[in-house]
Amino acid sequence: MDKLLKDKVVVITGAGQGLGRAYALHAADAGASVVVNDLNPETSQATVDAILAAGGAAISCPGAVNAQGFGDHLMSEATASFGRVDGLVSNAGILNAASLFDETSEHARQTVETNLMGTIEVGLAGARALRSGGGGSIVLITSGSRFGLLDSTTYGATKNAVASLCWGWALEAAPYGIRVNAVSPMAQTPMTVGNVIQTTLQPEEIAPAVTYFLSELSADVTGQILRIYESGIGFYPEPRLVPHEAPGRNWTTERVAEAISTDLAGHLAPVGRSGELGPRQE
Repeated sequence: MDKLLKDKVVVITGAGQGLGRAYALHAADAGASVVVNDLNPETSQATVDAILAAGGAAISCPGAVNAQGFGDHLMSEATASFGRVDGLVSNAGILNAASLFDETSEHARQTVETNLMGTIEVGLAGARALRSGGGGSIVLITSGSRFGLLDSTTYGATKNAVASLCWGWALEAAPYGIRVNAVSPMAQTPMTVGNVIQTTLQPEEIAPAVTYFLSELSADVTGQILRIYESGIGFYPEPRLVPHEAPGRNWTTERVAEAISTDLAGHLAPVGRSGELGPRQE
């Protein structure tokens, strides 16, 4: 592999197994010095050991990404060991499947804390570190479940929020030379075992896209969400009003109903009425 990340320092969260481990190994193989984070110190160190054995550079920084102040700790460890931070991959997340009727507030809070607040905690610290260093790249990890998936609604909601962070942070970070993009992967991992949507894709097949966003090959790309699935890759469009409108003002309830049943009728797609079990995978 070309050393696309030579002399770059990259922080990757949730890198003890699955997709995060694949991202870390691929980034190291591309020449990056990698700060490996995972909640489990043993799996975090195992990824580091694999990188070192292959001749790469890495350190372990285990811990919970949603803990207050942990983002600054991660960046401090990166700077202390390698001198700076050039990239962040905010990958850490949990998927504790539960239906609408079995979900508990405790379970939902845990999912939101890890997937959303963990992304924010590390992302804010990462943005500050990149700004101090003159720029860099942040890669967030979202999911196709953000469009709705059985038994994974809370998880999907956190991943939709991550997509929103991608677009908003990209706007704010651009003046400082910081790019913010996201990958929406579909792959077999320990987290997806038993999930509604199955795939034969492996984490190693997703990792090159993350390295792309970390490298100078994507120097002019920001605010994008790249979907990777079995039949190809593609960008999701940025959020905007669907251009199917009924003209008018001074709406009444009856006029809203009339507009939906006439001008907008051809664009209705009621969820759950067609027998679909989850989101379309475009």
